[in-house]
Amino acid sequence: QSEDNQKAKADGGETSSQKDENWYPICRSKETDESVEQSNSEDSSLSDSDRTLVGDASEDEELAPATTFDEWPGQDKRDRWENDPDYPEPDYYFKAIPYKKDDKRHLRVIVDRQMRFAVFRKHLEPFVGVPVESFKVIRHAADACDVDYTRLSTPLRTICYDGDNISIKLGRALRPNEFRVKVYYLNIKNTSDLPWTPLFEWTVSRDATVATVKKQLFDELKRKNIPSLAELTFEKCRLRKKNFQIPSKVLLNDQKIRDCGIQTQCEIILQELDEEDPVTSSDHVVVMVNRIRHNGGWVTGPINEIVLEDTYGASHKELADKLSQLSGIELEHLQISKGKWFGDYGVNAGMKQWLKASEGPWHCITLEDGASIFY
Repeated sequence: QSEDNQKAKADGGETSSQKDENWYPICRSKETDESVEQSNSEDSSLSDSDRTLVGDASEDEELAPATTFDEWPGQDKRDRWENDPDYPEPDYYFKAIPYKKDDKRHLRVIVDRQMRFAVFRKHLEPFVGVPVESFKVIRHAADACDVDYTRLSTPLRTICYDGDNISIKLGRALRPNEFRVKVYYLNIKNTSDLPWTPLFEWTVSRDATVATVKKQLFDELKRKNIPSLAELTFEKCRLRKKNFQIPSKVLLNDQKIRDCGIQTQCEIILQELDEEDPVTSSDHVVVMVNRIRHNGGWVTGPINEIVLEDTYGASHKELADKLSQLSGIELEHLQISKGKWFGDYGVNAGMKQWLKASEGPWHCITLEDGASIFY
């Protein structure tokens, strides 16, 4: 037994020395020691069953590493097919139930919202009966402005919601970087057409120049053979953005559409001019001016345009000087007022706020493209 005890002590000493080699000191604060003592006192008051429930994990068990967001199952694949149109998409759920309502064909579609729009449109192809390139998917928005979907790699969850109504219309579907605009015609000399005449909708590429789009519009006008526009020429017209009831910024021929601030569902104006366009810089500001006379009542004259060329912003003095040159009225006898919108010349001129042109600048008048100025 003494030999066994000595052997056991020797083994124990060897084990102890091995632990000492792998042991590293732990720095503890006073608060840490107090918390350990409190924890030990709490454990001593627990029963065996309680210790089983709240006890430490077995030393033989290793804690599994925490799962991060990037390690979620399928996350990498989902990111790849959303960002890469050529990456194969998962087999998401799609079911379409045809039915008729008011003698019209309808589809009730149940679909996973993770599905890409391009795949969703491909699923609709057999029900429409024509290739995907020959029909458009349009969502009816609350503001009565229909939205034509074009972003093929976008998941449905970002463009469509539960219970939404969409329409299928035959026609060439939009390609990448394309959108549709509504085109209007304007001639400020022909007040019978004010504020403007709607022409048609047109598909515009963001990579095209303004001159290219204008040429396309002219070709479409020739095809439609509109008699009132038969004399319209490429050199004596311009494209402008339409901002509600205001003919806004003039688009220069050498500008790219993507640089003009034109967005989906935008409206543009094809404006006829008496001469070649004097606007040659995006810094120029074009305002509409209208002379008002009092001859037993307020009488409005023809509308004219004035191009303000001040490179540091539209100048009130430049406007006053050009109005004086246009009308022949000396500055000390010239009064100016601003209308609310283009074509508001029918409003009682006596109710407007008139300012003396010689006492500018007029801080209550801002000069922006399409501003309606009375004098």
